Amino acid sequence: MDGRLRNEEVAKRIGHNVFLARRRAGYAQEELGKRCSLHRTEVGMIESGARLPRSDTLMKLAGGLE
Repeated sequence: MDGRLRNEEVAKRIGHNVFLARRRAGYAQEELGKRCSLHRTEVGMIESGARLPRSDTLMKLAGGLE
């Protein structure tokens, strides 16, 4: 298994967790993006697993989700 495949799996897991946390908090993607200073499309790409977020982006998301 190469590093890229593992990154895809990690991205999907993180994305699913961000999706669940956002839904529990009652935020739309756009609202979460504004709270985190991220664009709505970036939030969507993270949630879908299309993008593996950097650590600073994860910190922004955690802060935005309180």
